[in-house]
Amino acid sequence: MLLALTLGGCAFVPQDVQLNPSVTFRPADIGAGREVQVRILDERPSEVFGRKISGYGAAAAIRGSSGNTHTVFRSTVFQILENQAFVPQDEAAESVLRLEIRSISIEAGQTLFAFDVRSTAAIKALGDRGGRIIYERFYRGHS
Repeated sequence: MLLALTLGGCAFVPQDVQLNPSVTFRPADIGAGREVQVRILDERPSEVFGRKISGYGAAAAIRGSSGNTHTVFRSTVFQILENQAFVPQDEAAESVLRLEIRSISIEAGQTLFAFDVRSTAAIKALGDRGGRIIYERFYRGHS
C-alpha cells in the first residue's frame, strides 16, 4: 500500500522536459547559398506540453525547461537549412520559410509496474518566394 501511494504521488509533482529535436539529413547543396528568412510562430494555446496521468485522471503539468519552444525550433531549423546550403536569417529575404507550431502534446502515465509516455506534434510549414506561396504542408507525428 505504501509503495502504491509513493508511486502514485509522483503523478502530482510537475515535471519539466527538455526539447532536443534530432533531425539527420545528408549534406547537400540544394540551397546554393540562397538566403531564407525563417519565421517560427508558436500557436499552441498553452505553454504546458501536457499532463501526467494518474489512476485518478489528469494530474501534474509537464512543462518545458530548455528555454522557450521558439528558440529550440529556430536553432534546429537553422542547422537543417545550413546543412542544405541555404543561408537562414531572421531578416527579410526573397524566400521565406514559415513554421507554425500548432501543438506539442505529452502524456505520461504510470501504473504500479509500468511507465508510459505518448507524444504528438503538429506543425504547418509554408514556403514563400517573392510573395507567392510555393510550398504548404501540414506535418503530424507521434510516438
